Amino acid sequence: MRRFFAILAVLLPVAGFVACLPEVRHFIDEGMVVYGMLLMFGALVIMTLLETLLFKWWVLPAWGRSISERLYAGTYAPEDDALVALADKIRQEKDEQLMPQLVRMVQRDSRRPRAWQELANLQLYEFSQPQEAVASLLQGADKVKAKEDRAFLLYRAAKTCEQHLNDAARAKDLYEQTARRFPRTTYGKLAAKK
Repeated sequence: MRRFFAILAVLLPVAGFVACLPEVRHFIDEGMVVYGMLLMFGALVIMTLLETLLFKWWVLPAWGRSISERLYAGTYAPEDDALVALADKIRQEKDEQLMPQLVRMVQRDSRRPRAWQELANLQLYEFSQPQEAVASLLQGADKVKAKEDRAFLLYRAAKTCEQHLNDAARAKDLYEQTARRFPRTTYGKLAAKK
């Protein structure tokens, strides 16, 4: 719904310009070519100005955030992000008692792929809990929004089963699930090759 209103807002100045064109034609048909041209150029300037402002202050920053989230799993420095800062603290101090706090933070921000990655990484690499890591990745795959992110988390769960649990049957099942549910994504294609 939000995307629909965003597209509508971007198209509104164009619609305003198009709406004034019949009046321009009317002026030209009546022999008032100068007034018609002034109206058309004035509407064109207003439309261009509004579109420029919309793109500069709203559309392009939103696209930038979306692209950086997909490419870099977030645009935040650890000191700016409480979840990443807590994950780094757990990593440095090897303090497993802080994990429930991290799990609560991940649950609150459950649509964010980076949150599930941080949780699974800690469970797998810091505390040698591959079962819990797989469970977190699968739960994350159900919560995140983008298909590519869902496919990545499922693929990573399958890889964890294969490499850390030596459970080839479950890994195969998860690879097949990834390939079947997300065939057009990068990780869906990788899973199909497996």
